[in-house]
Amino acid sequence: PGIDGWEVLQRLRVDPATQHTPVIVCSILPAEQLALALGAAAYLRKPVNQPDFLATLGRLVPERTTGSRA
Repeated sequence: PGIDGWEVLQRLRVDPATQHTPVIVCSILPAEQLALALGAAAYLRKPVNQPDFLATLGRLVPERTTGSRA
């Protein structure tokens, strides 16, 4: 409360515990360059559809491997 998403993003980027956490900004505003400049890993314009969200998430989160390690 009391801060907007841009401030939250800036705080996440300077905190050592969260600075490497990928953030996807979803906004109705045409602010992709601002989002990326503030440290967002990706930007999606609202309304966000499921295929675009899942594709973006897939690029940002490495797949988990299953099975035994050699």
